[in-house]
Amino acid sequence: MCASSEEYNNFGKAFDDSSALIFWRYVDIFWQMKRFLNIGSEAALKKNIEVVDSFVYKLIHIEVQRMHDSENDSAMKKEDILSRHPSLQDKIAQEVKEATKMSEIDNFAEFAASMNEETLGKMQYLHAAITETIRLYPPLPVGGPRICLGKEFAYRQMKIFSTVLLGCHVFKLSDDKKAVDYRTMLNLHIDGGLHVRVFWRHGS
Repeated sequence: MCASSEEYNNFGKAFDDSSALIFWRYVDIFWQMKRFLNIGSEAALKKNIEVVDSFVYKLIHIEVQRMHDSENDSAMKKEDILSRHPSLQDKIAQEVKEATKMSEIDNFAEFAASMNEETLGKMQYLHAAITETIRLYPPLPVGGPRICLGKEFAYRQMKIFSTVLLGCHVFKLSDDKKAVDYRTMLNLHIDGGLHVRVFWRHGS
């Protein structure tokens, strides 16, 4: 879903008209009364603001959805790498136990709720694993330097997700000899998904 050219044009006109109407408030001594009664220039301004808000909220929704898709793709690629390297899973699981000071995990909800900034900040190995996965398999295959505004939030989500899963489970590929193929799209997707077997981590 993306904005159409008509929506862009409507947004541009509504934005410009809103700017002009707001400017005229400086010379219209009755603008507050008009706003209260929703008449004249203030009624027009209200409609224009609704158009602007609707357009902006739609763009925000699109970007949030794209960010969510990117996070899912990155998480799946990370599981692919970790499933092929059990020792990495063990190191992360050990780091999770040390950071959370929990030798046994009996309740997933309580364990997830125990995550905080201090705990997540101690998981440097996990952070490095996520960073390396994103470096090897960037979710958005575009060139040039770029900074994601939601980077820190996305990292936090992936850390919590990985901490809960790897702290309690071991992941193995259903077929470790099968090559993982990627579909080249706006976001890089694993073609056909990633099939893994999940085992309870003994001693967790």
